[in-house]
Amino acid sequence: MKPLNLPLIKFSLCFVLGILLGFWLPVSVQQIFPVAAGIFVLFLLVYFRTRNQLWQGVSFGLLAFALVVSLGMLTAGMSSPKNNPEHYVHSIGLEKTASEPVLVVGKVAKTLNPNRYSDKYILKLQQLGKQKVEGKILLNLRKDSVAKPISVGDKVFAIATLLPINKPRNPHQFDYNAYMKTRGVFRQIFVSSEEIRVVKTGQPGLLGYAENVRDKIVESLRENGFSKTQTAMIQALLLGQTQDITDKTYDQYAAAGVIHILSVSGLHVGFILAMLNFLLKPLEWIRYGKYAKIILLIVLLWGFALLAGFSSPVVRSVAMFSFVAIGLNWQRKTNLINILFMSLFVILLVAPRFVFDIGFQLSYLAVFSIVVFYPKVFGLYRPKTVVDKFIWGSFCLTFAAQIGVLPLSLFYFHQFPGISFFSNLVVIPYVGVLLAACILVIFLAAIGLLPEFLVNWTGAGIDLLNAFVAWCAAQERFLFQNIHFSSLQMLTSYLLIFCLVLAMWKFSFRKLTACLVACLLLLGACTYEKKQAAQSNLFLIFHKNRKTMLGFKHGKQLVVCHNLKTGNIEEEYSVKNFMIGEAVDRIACDSLQNIYRIKNNWLLVVDSTGVYQLPELRNNLVLLRNSPKINLDRLIKLLKPEQIIADGSNYHSFVNRWRKTCERKKIPFHYTRTDGAFVVEY
Repeated sequence: MKPLNLPLIKFSLCFVLGILLGFWLPVSVQQIFPVAAGIFVLFLLVYFRTRNQLWQGVSFGLLAFALVVSLGMLTAGMSSPKNNPEHYVHSIGLEKTASEPVLVVGKVAKTLNPNRYSDKYILKLQQLGKQKVEGKILLNLRKDSVAKPISVGDKVFAIATLLPINKPRNPHQFDYNAYMKTRGVFRQIFVSSEEIRVVKTGQPGLLGYAENVRDKIVESLRENGFSKTQTAMIQALLLGQTQDITDKTYDQYAAAGVIHILSVSGLHVGFILAMLNFLLKPLEWIRYGKYAKIILLIVLLWGFALLAGFSSPVVRSVAMFSFVAIGLNWQRKTNLINILFMSLFVILLVAPRFVFDIGFQLSYLAVFSIVVFYPKVFGLYRPKTVVDKFIWGSFCLTFAAQIGVLPLSLFYFHQFPGISFFSNLVVIPYVGVLLAACILVIFLAAIGLLPEFLVNWTGAGIDLLNAFVAWCAAQERFLFQNIHFSSLQMLTSYLLIFCLVLAMWKFSFRKLTACLVACLLLLGACTYEKKQAAQSNLFLIFHKNRKTMLGFKHGKQLVVCHNLKTGNIEEEYSVKNFMIGEAVDRIACDSLQNIYRIKNNWLLVVDSTGVYQLPELRNNLVLLRNSPKINLDRLIKLLKPEQIIADGSNYHSFVNRWRKTCERKKIPFHYTRTDGAFVVEY
């Protein structure tokens, strides 16, 4: 094994820890900076005092650790809007909402994947009302067949209300609010094509030029006969743009365990580097040609990252392979792990919020796992033929990558595609050939020399890939879904992997003991989660538009009382996520009743019939559903409820009136649309 740069690895890990602390702890740059400066002064004093000593002591190591952590906290703090006086959150407050419409002026920075109702863009603000501001918001433009498309670099004028990004309304659902915060987006606006004015500035910037180039490539592909599906696949494979990939195709790639193919990452960038390194080989024959080759490689790689929209997987891969390109062409024996951690430090120094990106996390864990485990796994068997070596190597590569990403994948996605070992064995080499064909197609199309037979062959190759992936996804018996995997289980899993890495690097009895202790901790975490799930009892009122859903969780069983038309309640999105998050393995359905017993309290359900004359049910909970036409003042006077709840089946106008009444009567009011599901533990 080539020598590891342990100080660099420790430095990078401490820097990551500092970034996490900087985002999690409520400290400002003004508080962090003097502390970091003081630690730096102490570090210099200890260094100059002990630099000639063979052993520099524990104090030197602790100060170095503290210095790097404080640097990470300082980096995180500098990217926080709290430390930018020009940021728009200082105008409305970080947790508050602009109550009235205001003039919003900004430039489109990025195009996001649309949903069923809206096209989505990241808007970089320039003006809010009459005030010059900075920061990013989410622009939701209602879909309109006559609306003109918006491009990156366009200037947008709109009168709109800055609203918070919705938090999850039901337990264990995806938190889009937290997801956008990690990207520095804290507010959103909703506008229609009539409420917005778009000005083509003529100065789109680098990202705008990149988007224009992508649009021209897509237009050229369509003009040359590629179908909509084939064009979308080429965009995903080479340009990292997945907005035109259908949900069905995306789900099939996920179920087959090859979803990484649709995200431009290390596989794609590594292939492009190998191709460019080969094409630029003649430069080494001239004087100083090696230096020119390195510069060209780096420029072309980052040009590709720009063309792909600077998504975090692309940036990570290009940064890492930039260091790889330098190492390869200078013929330095640099360990790939050193390069990996060096690129990690550089990327997070520039964009610390990438540390929360799921793709970023999975990419680094996959590459790290391959570097560490692949040689060991491959050495377990010695293939005798080229075909045997290729098959065994591909299997070992997939297996090594899965070791690193499996705990995080189970935690985020709660599923494991068992067929991924077979699908990756076929897809990865096939995609390498397909990428070469797509690059050639785009180049020939750009110069107007694309032959028809190449269009047909490449299109047929894409269709064949989609057909194979669809077949793999159809093998449902190999897809393990709805797996409950908590953060505690994930952390103990990575502790075990970390101990295994240390033991493999240099075996000792102490490291073997550490692995056994980590195994016991993982088993303990699984036992604890199982016991907690069996002992937990919850009552909740789900949020569901125009419907009512009540849930009673008793241990590992869930009883859902609802008025939905669906026959399979397990497929209901909110119920499915709740079952996974709470480790529920049995479910039953029941009809809605008017009265429920919840531990020592009663819940009275008042529906559209408006019946509530039960004065014996005092000081309890009241659920309003299906917009009952009642006098809430009389209900409160008669029943004296502890709290009033309104679910998603009610009209907004009714809810607003009820909320004002409760505020006047000083009674807690809970609306599932704005406050999320109502949950009681008993």
